[in-house]
Amino acid sequence: MFVCSFIVSWFAPCVMYGKNKTRREALEQTGRPHAEGGEILGNDTITYAALNCFGCGWILGMSNREATRGRYRIDGDSASDCFLSCCCAPCSLTQESRELELEEQALGATGGGFSSLMGPKKVSVY
Repeated sequence: MFVCSFIVSWFAPCVMYGKNKTRREALEQTGRPHAEGGEILGNDTITYAALNCFGCGWILGMSNREATRGRYRIDGDSASDCFLSCCCAPCSLTQESRELELEEQALGATGGGFSSLMGPKKVSVY
């Protein structure tokens, strides 16, 4: 289901980071999902990409993960945020996207993750 989000996180982590951050900020500031499902190319995306060129993108990833974990009261600590953001950024970014998408769906939106690219969900009548 979240294959598209993981693929984007793997090949363009800066894009997923930017989307996640703008989606979370929109939910915090307005209580509603981001109008466009998050920014694909914005200041956050560019900053993450620039830092990632020097192997330091995980620093921003860690702080965003910590903010997302705090928003949803998910158990964990800064050490685990650091480890996951540094050693498995695609997994970390995909998890964040999923948490945000669940809140967006609870608010009646389709969610701003890339899972919508997979097409509509098939519902069985039986």
